[in-house]
Amino acid sequence: MSKIEDSFQVGVGYDDVVKIVKDVIVPYGGIEKDGGFEVKGSLTLVEWPVTVLIRLERAGEGSTSVKLFAKNFGFGPIQKKACKNRVEEVRYAISNACSNFAAGSEDGVTEL
Repeated sequence: MSKIEDSFQVGVGYDDVVKIVKDVIVPYGGIEKDGGFEVKGSLTLVEWPVTVLIRLERAGEGSTSVKLFAKNFGFGPIQKKACKNRVEEVRYAISNACSNFAAGSEDGVTEL
């Protein structure tokens, strides 16, 4: 099984980040699960589906820590790269939406 972990902080409060993450992942089949969120990918010709778990933690006033855990069934560099790419996509979508929210933009959602 291939696995990748990543974490980052956003300068947006926890309650707002929860709403932002829902807006980002729900259109792509994302669900709330076990106190966090989960986004599942689909099988491709050469890659097993990648599942990304998203955990949010309060990181002080007006700041939230976002932790991403990606995994898929396969082994080797192709499968690990699929996990890495999916984590980067999810990270970009969440951080971009949070940046837009902090800047007061109505268009905070970035496609995965």
